[in-house]
Amino acid sequence: MKRFDPIGQGLVAPAASLSPVPVHGVAWKQKWRNWWAGTNIASPTTEMFAPAKNSIASVLRFVGAGDVDALNDYYEQETDYARYWTRKVLALSDDVPVILDASGRSSVTLATRMLFHVGRHPDFRGFAGGLPSYLRKVFLVRVTEDGGDAVEAKNASFAPVTKVFFESGSTLAYPVGKEVEEKSINLSSLDNDQLVGALEEAVVQSSSGAGTCGCIVLPTVSETGRLLPVKEVAALVRDLRKRGHNLFFVVDDEQGMARRDAEATADPLSYCDAYLFSASKALGGLLTASAFAMREELVQIFIEKTQEADFPQEAALAHFQFEPRFEERLPEWILKRGAVSLPEIAAMNAAFMYFYQRGKGDSFAERRRNQLALVEAERTKIVKALSSIAGVRVLESTASRPLVPSIVCFAIEQGGVTAGAVKHALQEGDTVVTPTAVGPYLRLDIPEYRSVPPVDVLAAKLARVLGNLAQQ
Repeated sequence: MKRFDPIGQGLVAPAASLSPVPVHGVAWKQKWRNWWAGTNIASPTTEMFAPAKNSIASVLRFVGAGDVDALNDYYEQETDYARYWTRKVLALSDDVPVILDASGRSSVTLATRMLFHVGRHPDFRGFAGGLPSYLRKVFLVRVTEDGGDAVEAKNASFAPVTKVFFESGSTLAYPVGKEVEEKSINLSSLDNDQLVGALEEAVVQSSSGAGTCGCIVLPTVSETGRLLPVKEVAALVRDLRKRGHNLFFVVDDEQGMARRDAEATADPLSYCDAYLFSASKALGGLLTASAFAMREELVQIFIEKTQEADFPQEAALAHFQFEPRFEERLPEWILKRGAVSLPEIAAMNAAFMYFYQRGKGDSFAERRRNQLALVEAERTKIVKALSSIAGVRVLESTASRPLVPSIVCFAIEQGGVTAGAVKHALQEGDTVVTPTAVGPYLRLDIPEYRSVPPVDVLAAKLARVLGNLAQQ
């Protein structure tokens, strides 16, 4: 492992008063009990907050003593622990590479750029010479809830709340001299079968076989709770490879982690090239930490690519993002001064540990089934309460657009009233209720990591707000 020396680099140590919990809007004590939001941040709990706060104290202690070696040992221990829990939850073997990052979007960017640098045609499996000389173009196909611009989504990355020795700086660049095409597919207008067809069409239009290298990025669950056809797209990717298309497949489980059963998350690298997730949202972790698992042969070839003369010469990686066996082989110039922000990693460790242990049962699979049954029961209560309010339409699951149980979305069918306006009104006054606005819908998250907010308070406040808005 290359030595991380924040003291020698002149980096500013964190303040002892630094909090890993973000402050936005009214104080947490005013909104915690009725916190239904979950698209960007989970409600902070002691189980997640305490390890993060303790890690700040540990970093301060080592920096204050000038003990850089102890600081490095501590970082290595905590990041190894993060990889341990990742592999355990995902049923991965002990040697599967797990790479740490800040936001999920940062992980998407790093994972896809790494794969583009590998970039070899499937016929070149095991080829150690890097990119074939005839590769002229790379293309990225993303699936989004609203068809938003792929470049805009890529650049809208969050930084860790504490930023303990974290430096945003540059991200890994695309391969030098290659044409780059990015496109986004609007999920909302397609059912799952149509989505698979749209992805096939996008790849065929963008690809010219071995002369191009493409990557599909597909979420497991959309922001409205829709369960997407990951295994069907994996089969499509295998078929496209057989037809001569140079294509990688990245699965984004940032939204879906903890919303499905253990079988759905087990051994993901058996069908995709990289699998990424974060500890916020359904897991209850703090903003912001993420990680992705990637097939080892792909990581090994990426490491080899960094040694080549045409690799972009820019500091783009943080200390401890890669485990020691890979970081020690990276060139010095590719590492930024800073490291991954440890408090968020510590909270992520706790989130995975509690997720793995939560619920009744002798196995992880049994515990997950029992937990999801509890979530289904809560969903039934919430849907019943919402459906009793005039002007509210709950988004229902269908065979072609299935939904996970822990996300409940509803639309307001009251002339001229937007989801954003209702969200704002719900957050005003003494009883603060906090759903998330997702396009035309308001979204509620049913948490497993803490008690479910009171449904009667939600329904009463919503009915009152809609009545007030109707009179305006």
